Amino acid sequence: MTSRTIRVRSNTRALSMRPCLTGFAMVLLAGSLSGCAGRSAEQAAAPSAASIAGRYIATLGDGDSGTAAKGTDALTLIRLPIADSAAGVAQWDTSFAQLPIANTMAGHPGVVAVSAMGNAAFVVSGKGPTPASWQGTGDGVVSVDLTDPMAPKIGTMAMMGLKPRAIALSPMGDLLAVACDKQGAQIAIARVEGGALSGAAAWSLADLGLAENAAAYSVAWHPSGRFLAVVLPASKSVAFFEVDQSGGGLGLAPWGGPVSLGDTDQTPAFGAFTDDGDTFVVVSQGFTGGAPTPGSVASIRFERDATMTPGADGREVAQANHSFIARAAAGISPTGLAISGGSVIVTSARGGSGVVGGAGGGGGAGGVVSLFNLSSDGQLGGVREIDAGGIPMGVSLTADKGAVVVSRVSAAAGAGADGELVFYTLQPGRGDRAGDLIKADFTVGVGSMPHGAVIVR
Repeated sequence: MTSRTIRVRSNTRALSMRPCLTGFAMVLLAGSLSGCAGRSAEQAAAPSAASIAGRYIATLGDGDSGTAAKGTDALTLIRLPIADSAAGVAQWDTSFAQLPIANTMAGHPGVVAVSAMGNAAFVVSGKGPTPASWQGTGDGVVSVDLTDPMAPKIGTMAMMGLKPRAIALSPMGDLLAVACDKQGAQIAIARVEGGALSGAAAWSLADLGLAENAAAYSVAWHPSGRFLAVVLPASKSVAFFEVDQSGGGLGLAPWGGPVSLGDTDQTPAFGAFTDDGDTFVVVSQGFTGGAPTPGSVASIRFERDATMTPGADGREVAQANHSFIARAAAGISPTGLAISGGSVIVTSARGGSGVVGGAGGGGGAGGVVSLFNLSSDGQLGGVREIDAGGIPMGVSLTADKGAVVVSRVSAAAGAGADGELVFYTLQPGRGDRAGDLIKADFTVGVGSMPHGAVIVR
């Protein structure tokens, strides 16, 4: 683990200048403010370095890109607030730490989970130079002590043998849900005690009433901590379960039937509940003939009230009327999701949808950040696609939800796979009036090839 400072350089004159990255060294570069036609004089201000709220930003990336020896990625932690420059100063420093972690899944946003207080993290990880994570699963879940974010400590690996794919921490931080690739144990839940995992229980999706070939790709907690959403790519649906901790044990039971997303060309990948818990937003990848095509964002109405009826085995079964509400086109190969009030923000690593107007609407290699207005009844509207200026990977909101953070692969000439964080102020839309993102005039270098996870605490 290293702990040092990031050098910040003003770059308002040479926009093609690339970050100077050697090993794990990182640089902040200031760039030109990205304008957008049609913005009003009342637009919100772009975020400053000092305005990014929280304790730290955590992001994963390649720790061994460009070397012969494979086997290590890096968890990077940047202290907040980011140090700002004094007037006329061309370069300045801000603190960060980096912790090597065995290979993690590159594109899945659910590969990292961080507690609400920010004192502990868990990462889906492989054990060695040829981990199963390269095939879409990990060898286990490793814990990280973030009591001091500038001195992170690697902990123990748990959930080994379950082939974990994605994880999610409960709102209280006392339970970790895991989507697994192990037949007969596709869902697991472990208790979090002292920053470590213990007392894990696992369930077969078939035993929970789903098809024999059902596979869990990602999991998401309801804000109440009582329910769990499971994204099922094979059946192109989302299933909901009630988590029972009565009697000191862990139980899982269906909460209504799975909700089908309908479109056979769309494969659901990950999702999240809105803050009020009434809507579940799911992001899908598009495939036609095996080739990636524009993905989509869909909304599902979640019903927390259910009628209990006797089941075939005599146990009560919850009948909850969840329902599919709406779908909107997203970019190709979407890789990130954040929800802020009435706005849904999705990153796309391959290009625009080709059906939405805006800077990235025609697709291309650069990728886009997409905005969708989300109404209180779950309808989607006011879509805008914004040129990401690189290949975006993950997206998050700052602790006060005042800014949007996007990790991306730099598009600067000669930058290779250099990664960086880009910051925006979200200007919400409403109804059919699209929202907008106002880009900051600085970026934060984060080493080689950022993965799909970026989290602010």
